[in-house]
Amino acid sequence: MTRMTMFLLASGIGLQLGSFLGMGWMIHRAGSGLLGWEAVAARTSMWMPPLGRGFLGFLVGFLLLGWATQLSPVQSVDRVVRQHVSQRQGSGVALALNALTRLADPPPLLLGAVLVAVMLAGRERAPMLGFVTCAMVGAFGLELCCKLWFPQVRTSQLLGQPLSSYPSGTAMRAMVLAGVLLGLWGPAWHHSWPRVWLWSAVAGWPMVIGTSVVVLRWHTLSEVVGGLLLGAAWVGVCLRRL
Repeated sequence: MTRMTMFLLASGIGLQLGSFLGMGWMIHRAGSGLLGWEAVAARTSMWMPPLGRGFLGFLVGFLLLGWATQLSPVQSVDRVVRQHVSQRQGSGVALALNALTRLADPPPLLLGAVLVAVMLAGRERAPMLGFVTCAMVGAFGLELCCKLWFPQVRTSQLLGQPLSSYPSGTAMRAMVLAGVLLGLWGPAWHHSWPRVWLWSAVAGWPMVIGTSVVVLRWHTLSEVVGGLLLGAAWVGVCLRRL
């Protein structure tokens, strides 16, 4: 293990630890004075038994798929899907998806700036927004650790260190954002139609972003599915902090 690998691994673990501490601090900062926070925590706790089982299932699925990316059948499916969408390169749809994906997946430094701004705001809903931001920062760290750990079937570069393209961090963070927002605000909707629209948006957003990165050939289908599974597992971990 090289020094750069150790440095990146330590950075990923540090982001995750900072994320846990940040989420805990946001909850502590809210206290009992934040209207709705205790109610959100109480309602979210009703999700815990199925959420715990779902977390383990998503994590196991992510690990199995990561191992299966080395197998020829999985790689064949990825090639077929890639060949099917390659003809859409350069089209107006591809350009629109490129703009949408880049806007939807800001870099870590921008997320850190948002977190600082949220903490300084001191408004009633700031701890909730800070909780979401901390969850997203932790997702960056988890992605980095996984890209160092999984076999490098397809690689990218970070500071000269080759990283596996599995999982798709863009798809993972789309799932984390949608899932954490649903966990915080979903139980507050008592009427059926707002809840239907919210669930539709949460289910649709990761699918749109995942489809976009496949069409843009940033990731293969298996990498996107792995990112969605890991994102769902991380959502379970974050909501359990409540």
